[in-house]
This record gives sequence, structure tokens and C-alpha cells, in this order.
Amino acid sequence: MLIDDTKHADDIISVRLVTVNKTELTAITEDQQLVTVTIPKKSKQDHLFWQTLKDIAKNEIWVPITKIGHALVNSGWMIDNDDANLALN
Repeated sequence: MLIDDTKHADDIISVRLVTVNKTELTAITEDQQLVTVTIPKKSKQDHLFWQTLKDIAKNEIWVPITKIGHALVNSGWMIDNDDANLALN
């Protein structure tokens, strides 16, 4: 089911990644606010993770992040159930 159809809909915001490098991950919200996205510890050294984010930024794809903590949502726009943990750990 889509995140928009769950109780988590109010816990996320849509962003477009604007800066992607190993020291900084920034995004712009639909309201044109610049935010720093939290990078999961286990992903900091993951080459595929960074390449995927660069591709997402290059193609200007909107991604969900948590309102509190600005963490990437681990399931993208889809979620298995209302009780799922949203943030990438």
C-alpha cells in the first residue's frame, strides 16, 4: 500500500535531492525549504547506496523522508503495514 494511505502519511515529507556526496546529503522540500538528510551509519561506506542517490538526484525523483530527523524512508513510497518502521537504520 502507498504510504499516503497509512497512518504514517503525516510523518513524512517529499523531497528532491540536490547535493549528494559522502559528506553531505541535502534536499529541497515541496515548500522550497532546504533540509539536510540524515545518512544511516551502515550506508556511509556503501558505494551502491551513494550511486543510487546520485541517480535519483540526477533524474529529479521525489523521495520520502521522515519529518523528524529527516531520514530516508526505507521502503520508498510503499509500505507493508501501518506498524512498519519508516526510517532507514
